[in-house]
Amino acid sequence: MFQINNQFPLNRDEFSSFVLEHQNTVVNTCHGFLHNREDAEDAAQQVFLKAWKNRESFNKDSKISTWMYRIAVNTSIDIIRKRKRLKYKQSLLSMFGISSEVSENVKDPLVKLIDREKAITLMKAIDQLPENQQTAWILTTTSEFSGQEAAEIMKMSVSSIESLKHRAKKRLKIILKDYYRTNKEGVRNNG
Repeated sequence: MFQINNQFPLNRDEFSSFVLEHQNTVVNTCHGFLHNREDAEDAAQQVFLKAWKNRESFNKDSKISTWMYRIAVNTSIDIIRKRKRLKYKQSLLSMFGISSEVSENVKDPLVKLIDREKAITLMKAIDQLPENQQTAWILTTTSEFSGQEAAEIMKMSVSSIESLKHRAKKRLKIILKDYYRTNKEGVRNNG
């Protein structure tokens, strides 16, 4: 296995070992944002390509893992922004009667374990969080980084990460409470 010694891999063989060692964590980080395994794997490829292309800019005083996961977060956020722009364009097209379907592909093993509707509801709730809360939440829960690691990735203090995570948790409770209240009322009214 490739050992991190704060030196970026210099050749392709070392880089291949590096990718194998960090692939699962990078994919899981991307998955926390994108909610789709295939999209997360595609994003992870982008992350490793960006890292290789920008290897000269790596600060050797930093941890490689922190640098890599920052790239993963930024890549995931860029993909989400592109999706939002696409959805906006598609909604404009539909206003003018031009058909364009946006499918919600959730092909993750998580969905097999948890009721699909609950998983989608949670994903949508996380998507409603402000970007910095969403990032702190995903890094410290879905990706299981420590507060210190998340702080390094987000370039913030640990206390700021904890504050963001706390606010995200409160916001998620409100979003989910409103959803389930509305859902129960709809069931009562229809039933």
